[in-house]
Amino acid sequence: MRPRTIRKVLIVGSLLAASVIIAGLVLREKIRTEINTFRSDRLLENAHVAFAEEDWTDAARLGTAAHYLNPDNPEIDLLVARSLLKQRNPASVTWWKRALSHPGLPADELRSVTYAILKQGDIPEGLLFLNRLMEIDPDNPETQQLWLYALGLQRRLGSAQAYAEQVDLRRVEPEDEPVDKQIISSDEKDDSNLPDESPPKEMNMAVAVETATAEETDALASTLSTKGEWTLLQQLMQNRLREDPDNPEFLVKLIGAYYYTGDPVQIPPLLERLEHGSLESQPVWESFLYYLHLLTDGFNPDRHQQLEAMLARYPEVFEYRIVLGISFLMHGRPELARGLVADMPPLPLATARHLRVAAILLGLPPDNL
Repeated sequence: MRPRTIRKVLIVGSLLAASVIIAGLVLREKIRTEINTFRSDRLLENAHVAFAEEDWTDAARLGTAAHYLNPDNPEIDLLVARSLLKQRNPASVTWWKRALSHPGLPADELRSVTYAILKQGDIPEGLLFLNRLMEIDPDNPETQQLWLYALGLQRRLGSAQAYAEQVDLRRVEPEDEPVDKQIISSDEKDDSNLPDESPPKEMNMAVAVETATAEETDALASTLSTKGEWTLLQQLMQNRLREDPDNPEFLVKLIGAYYYTGDPVQIPPLLERLEHGSLESQPVWESFLYYLHLLTDGFNPDRHQQLEAMLARYPEVFEYRIVLGISFLMHGRPELARGLVADMPPLPLATARHLRVAAILLGLPPDNL
């Protein structure tokens, strides 16, 4: 056989082999997709059963697993959205957003989510939901009143009055009271189909966490901390860290949220992500990190020296004094530990809890705390 013929045979053989390989890959992908779809459908069936039995947690869990196997099924998105809404979970907003194109959206539940978002002041997100609600339930007086409420939030008084006349709702007059409060004021409950009460505070806070902007984060985090809403604070900080993974303030607030919920397993990996001195300008947080290192790692000579240096640099910062005392205590030097706080004045009432606990360990009487 001549070389040219042999070359042709080799080329044809290579093309045939490549075709077989490509066909095999395509077929394998198709088979995998069919298997995943089948498994997803089975999980969805079980999720529907759990939902019917009012086991909202299991319904959400099974539905989420089904979504990962088949992310393009809006039926799954809707089921998870409804299950999370039943639990007042802030993640429900994200799932409702995914499910907005579903042809069978339950108007009552969508209206509750929309109202909660608008009550939090997130008008753009609320309007996205409200526009979909108007498509599926435009003639419902509750939906019309919610539309009027949204116009009021935007201070579109003229549009609000025109719409009120169009659908025969109460005329809104520009008085001193904000228009959104007029629309849902208690003396109008007889001719308003809005709920008599705002959505539950838990739902409002959950929606606020899910929809908060970066600018709103500090104020919302402070509110959640004051109220002891540690799980919501965890969610808020996790949301922010997805956008800014190395932000030390977000990291320490997430660590604090885990600390106050008694979840020590999550803390060490987060501590490793924080550089030494990244929060030096905020001694309460910096001392908190030193304290947690003592709890998780025990006495460490290097950190002990760092604490001594910080106290020498900032002698007026009592937080370092207390945590250094704990370090001495763990080093087996109780006399030095208690000497650091012997003449210290009573702690302010607003002192962080970890410092108050540490002060008690150092021998300060509880009535001084």
